[in-house]
Amino acid sequence: ACYERQLITNPGLSGKIVFDWVITPSGSVGMARQVASTMASPAVATCILGLIRTWRFPQPVGGSVQVRYPFVFRVSGF
Repeated sequence: ACYERQLITNPGLSGKIVFDWVITPSGSVGMARQVASTMASPAVATCILGLIRTWRFPQPVGGSVQVRYPFVFRVSGF
């Protein structure tokens, strides 16, 4: 939804945004940040970052877990 909202005003929008976040022992996200982006819309990254901070995961065994994940967006033809 974050990406699709921006496509309305920028139909050719594409790129990759990389995020880091920490899953705490309780399964919540304790820290999240954008690491890199080739996307021309900072609004997409800001929106996704806000969502990541609300995510819940199964409780990890052995403590916190650091995650780095790339989100790749491109318009595909039908």
